[in-house]
Amino acid sequence: MSADYDDELIANIEDVIWTALELQAEQGMGPYVDRDMGMVDASGAGLDMTAVAAAVAAIFVDKQGDCSWCHNPCAVDGWKLPLDTADPVETRDN
Repeated sequence: MSADYDDELIANIEDVIWTALELQAEQGMGPYVDRDMGMVDASGAGLDMTAVAAAVAAIFVDKQGDCSWCHNPCAVDGWKLPLDTADPVETRDN
């Protein structure tokens, strides 16, 4: 992956995480969130990390219209899956 792609992906993930946390704060069920200061204060409140993780996962699902993007070597640089569990030596790009 190129550095520009990495930077864009990281910025996109960061934005999605902040947005999910801000939504929780707006709904009154989550933390105090100040994106400009880089602050999240969850004292006295809970974080719904499942909602945050789902928001991040949606980046990859939206990328290809299904979850196969998550298992693509482009999603994780160089990740390869075994052809068959019986033969873990051979690999294939998914």
